[in-house]
Amino acid sequence: MNVLHTIYHGTVGGGETHLLNLIEHLNEAEFKSVVITFSEGLLSEKLKSLGIKCYVVPAHSRLDLSVWRQVSKIARAENIDLINAHGTKACLNSFWTSRRLNIPLVYRIQNWAFHPHRKWLKRSLGVVMERLLVRQANLNISVSLNNDKIGRELLSIPNSVIIPNGVDTIKFNHRTKGSINRRDLQIPRNRTLYGFIARFCDQKDPLTLVKGFKQALNADRNLHLLMVGEGELKKECLDTIKDLKIESHVTYIPFVENVEEILSMLDVYCLPSKWEDLPIGILEAMAMKKVVIATPVDGIVEIIANEVNGLLVPTGCENSWKDAILRLHTHPELRKEFSDRARLIVEAHHDIQSSALKVAQMYRKLNQNHHNRKTSILGEVSYP
Repeated sequence: MNVLHTIYHGTVGGGETHLLNLIEHLNEAEFKSVVITFSEGLLSEKLKSLGIKCYVVPAHSRLDLSVWRQVSKIARAENIDLINAHGTKACLNSFWTSRRLNIPLVYRIQNWAFHPHRKWLKRSLGVVMERLLVRQANLNISVSLNNDKIGRELLSIPNSVIIPNGVDTIKFNHRTKGSINRRDLQIPRNRTLYGFIARFCDQKDPLTLVKGFKQALNADRNLHLLMVGEGELKKECLDTIKDLKIESHVTYIPFVENVEEILSMLDVYCLPSKWEDLPIGILEAMAMKKVVIATPVDGIVEIIANEVNGLLVPTGCENSWKDAILRLHTHPELRKEFSDRARLIVEAHHDIQSSALKVAQMYRKLNQNHHNRKTSILGEVSYP
C-alpha cells in the first residue's frame, strides 16, 4: 500500500517526531511511505537519510491552490492508495487531492484550530474550517481523549477513533547515554538541571518558565536551566534572560537531532504550554525516567497526574513554577518516585510499536473498504 503522509512543518517538533516514529515502525513490506512537507527544514533531510522519499512543497498561504495542484500531481505520480494528513494545515492542503482522485483520507488531529487562546474571529473561522475537514476525511484520528471529546461536542466529528501518541521506549530509556554531557555545556554537576526542549512560541510559553526560574534562583543558586529549540520567541526569551542577569544559570542550544542525549542529562523536564494535544516531548521524558513539571491543559492531564508521576502548575503562573522548581530541587526522593511511575505509564500505554500497529490496522480497513466499494464514508464501518 502506497501511503502519502502530509505535514506542514519541515522542522522537527512533536508532530514531526511522531511521523518519523510511525514510518519507522510501519511494516516496510506492506506500507511504502512518501512524505510531503509544506515548509523547508531538517525533516526532509532526516527522512531522506532513512530512505524515505520526501517532497518539499512550500505553502505561502492556507489557501494556496498551486500547492493543492502539486499535491495532486505527486499523488498521481506515486500511485498513492491512501493519504494521511498530520495536522490541520496539512489536511487543508490534502483534502482536495483526496476528493479529486478518490483516495481515502486519514486526518490525524494534533491541535484543533480553534483553541481558546485565539481571538473570537479566528476561533470561529477555525471551527468552520475544522468542521469541513473532519467531514472530508474518511477517518479522523484523535491523539487524546480531550481532542476527541472537543471534536464530538463542537463538530459532531464523524468516523473517529482515538490512537494516543507513542514513543520508542527502547531508544528513550533511562540507561541512554549520549556523546554530549554537562561538562561539554559548562553546566556544573552540583546544580539541579531543568530542561525546556520545544519550539519557542506562544503556545509553549517559555517566558513564564524563564521568569519562574529567576524567582527560584533568588531562593537557591544551585539550579540550572537548559533551553533547546528555535522559534519566533527565541530572541525575546534570550533577551529576557540577559535582562534578568541569569545568563550564568541558563544554557541555550539550537535544535538537536538526538533529543535522548539531552534528556539523559536532565533532572527535570519542563513544559509550560498554554494548550497541547498529547505532547511527544513529555512522553519521551517520561520514558527516560525524567520527572515532569507541566501545565494541566488538554491531553497533558491524561499522562501526568499531579503528585503521582509529576507536578502540574497553573498556566502562566510564574510563582507556581518557582515553587515546583524548588520543591523538586530540595526533594530528590520525589523525583525518583515520580519518574519511576512515569516510565511504567509509557511502557503500558504509549509505546510506538502499539501505536503503529493500531494505525496499520486502520489503514488496512480503510483500504479494504475503499477497494470493495461498499461505501465512500466510514460511518457504516465499526472501529474498535
